[in-house]
Amino acid sequence: MHQMLLLVTWTLFLVFAQLWAILDCEGFAEREAQIFAILLAGVAYSSANSFREEKDSGAFELLLVTPLRERQISWGRYWGVVGQFIPALLVVMLTGAIYIARPPLRTMYFDDPVFRGTRYVANFWTDLALLWAGVLGLPWLGLRLSLTRMSAVLSAVVSWVLWVPIAMGTGLMLAHYFADYGRGLGVMTGAILTIQLFIVLFAERGLTTILRERRFLRKGETRNF
Repeated sequence: MHQMLLLVTWTLFLVFAQLWAILDCEGFAEREAQIFAILLAGVAYSSANSFREEKDSGAFELLLVTPLRERQISWGRYWGVVGQFIPALLVVMLTGAIYIARPPLRTMYFDDPVFRGTRYVANFWTDLALLWAGVLGLPWLGLRLSLTRMSAVLSAVVSWVLWVPIAMGTGLMLAHYFADYGRGLGVMTGAILTIQLFIVLFAERGLTTILRERRFLRKGETRNF
């Protein structure tokens, strides 16, 4: 019931947000970036809060003594989080198709010459790629931090900060220093996705290790974190 409520909530949010964005054709790409950042914050919180109820009630310990392997538990929870946001992504793809069919023809203005000459549609494709990467990758980081002593809110904030400002900011700096004239957007996107891939690999491996070694059950760890 809780997952269905989240699914409906995020879908309705995206419907109204996309209508707001598409009415402003010239600023559509910028509006989408703002909407995507909010959506990724929802992904971060949903994943960071994922194991909380089971951990607080003690049901998580019972889950670990079932025949399920650690990777089956982590992947099952992962797909549960991702599934909450698939309808929202479909709404984004639908409105994105409308925008791509009739995009603004003029280029975007950037002070940095590395990004100068970038078209709106190229910027939107970049936002879309990073959104998909976030919905598919960010849950691993949130799930990993959900088994720490941090609260769900703090875990979500840390996940979002690592994924959005830090990873994307690093990609932006790399694009500025290593991209040729007018090719910064492609370099930035590739750098961001590479950094986020390493975050996913680290978080998934760390989550499996924590489940296997039962670290969160060790003496001295508080339940109400």
